[in-house]
Amino acid sequence: MGDTVLFAAAEALISRELGIDTVCRSDCDSCFLYGNSYIEVLPTERIVEQEPPVFNIQWAASERLSDICVFTLKNRLCWDFYIVKSSVIDSCFGGITNISLPLIEPFSLHAKVGGIKRAIDLACNL
Repeated sequence: MGDTVLFAAAEALISRELGIDTVCRSDCDSCFLYGNSYIEVLPTERIVEQEPPVFNIQWAASERLSDICVFTLKNRLCWDFYIVKSSVIDSCFGGITNISLPLIEPFSLHAKVGGIKRAIDLACNL
């Protein structure tokens, strides 16, 4: 599955649970607005089961517009979502371009389909 398809599928799942239309974007092309927070979706697909998935976080802290990052992982038919405040990613991992799931997990709220809204609401209020 290509990156564009994964991104669209992940974003559709997230926006559906949040009850928002991602076609209506605000100031940030790669983010959508939920309440007062900008949400950024970062998808990956586990290709090799034995290796941890890696996410591309190629950004400079000064260019970051999102408040919340949702790292999404499609593993066969199952989706996993790891919700992290962008400020945590920037302060702990600023300057790197790729990050593996084991590095993200301690800082994230984990959710499955049906629990995304609750996890994002929690992250927005932390």
